[in-house]
Amino acid sequence: ALGSSHHIANGAALVIDNATGGIIACAGSHDFFDTANAGQVDGVTALRQPGSALKPFLYALAMSKGAKPSDLIEDAPIYAAGGHAPLNYDKTYHGLVRLREALACSYNIPAVRLAVKTGLAAFLAKLKDFGFDSLDKPAEFYGEGLALGNGEVTLLELVNAYAALGRGGVWLPARFEMESPAAPARRAIGRSEAYLITDIISDNSARAPAFGINSAFNLPFDFAAKTGTTKDYRDNWAVGYTPEWTAGVWVGNFDGSSMRRVSGISGAAPALKEIALAMEKLYGSTPLKRPPGIRTV
Repeated sequence: ALGSSHHIANGAALVIDNATGGIIACAGSHDFFDTANAGQVDGVTALRQPGSALKPFLYALAMSKGAKPSDLIEDAPIYAAGGHAPLNYDKTYHGLVRLREALACSYNIPAVRLAVKTGLAAFLAKLKDFGFDSLDKPAEFYGEGLALGNGEVTLLELVNAYAALGRGGVWLPARFEMESPAAPARRAIGRSEAYLITDIISDNSARAPAFGINSAFNLPFDFAAKTGTTKDYRDNWAVGYTPEWTAGVWVGNFDGSSMRRVSGISGAAPALKEIALAMEKLYGSTPLKRPPGIRTV
């Protein structure tokens, strides 16, 4: 529906069954036979920058080291190595914010602060635990920008990493149903951390300051979701999950040209919403389940 007015020529989508890692649906491009827009490129396995879509894994790591959703983190100007000063998407600062809001609203500066505090090497190692094998350079290569998604990953890796959150922190290899698993299952993060991240990115009121109450993620069932946008509008991402299935969408242009002023919430999220509603109809879903030992205060 966005199309030419926003200079979006392509997109890709993937849906994974959380229980098995089986691929339920996969579309590598808008139209395989569209040669003008490189329709034969597979957007599911193409390398692109994920933007903010990596932030949940940073926050999960921080929580495994003792951070809590209610902790306060400063959203004020920060100068990173080399004099780079990261900006928030809305170009403003929000002062002291709770970790919950910082992640739900996808503020950049708190994420950079958190990455510096937890350590970039530790964050990169955690991303590898979640299956991001494409991030094959050392942590220094990416720098603090790793927190803002400056490395290149695939939609397959990204959706499968979110599926690990959806199944309580256990990573499984994604596979077509007839394939045997390529790697054994492994625990990427604890059940409690996976649940806390899920709770935050399914919290409609927490993301309201940035995305409004009636965003594409305000669905009639429990759905944890996150967007990503690269700084030059080349890539839009939206990934979301229920306990049963995980879906992800990338939209952009295979020639690398920029889209016109369109973010993950306005570009990829409406497509993800359509997929999620269809999946709910076809496969159903259950409410998010809280593991023992976590309480609300």
